Amino acid sequence: MKVSVHQRKISITVIVPEIKVWDFMVAFGHAFSSINYEGGRRLTSVDSYSENPNGWHVQVTVLDGHENRFYDFLRDFCHKNGLSYEDPTT
Repeated sequence: MKVSVHQRKISITVIVPEIKVWDFMVAFGHAFSSINYEGGRRLTSVDSYSENPNGWHVQVTVLDGHENRFYDFLRDFCHKNGLSYEDPTT
């Protein structure tokens, strides 16, 4: 018998200004949407969001292989919305 990992996912928390939270969630949903069995698009929802004095904390999950794609999306979102982008810390 064999045990294997089917897929790895990573959870990322992003701090977003309150005025841009909904825009971020919609943009994320479209950027990481998938095609359902009927051929339509299924938007990807964020995992959670909560208010914080520094900005809203929005938690998302992406496949391990899509981490760089997520950071590209985030850079583009910030650029389009006049927000500064700070590289992630490890």
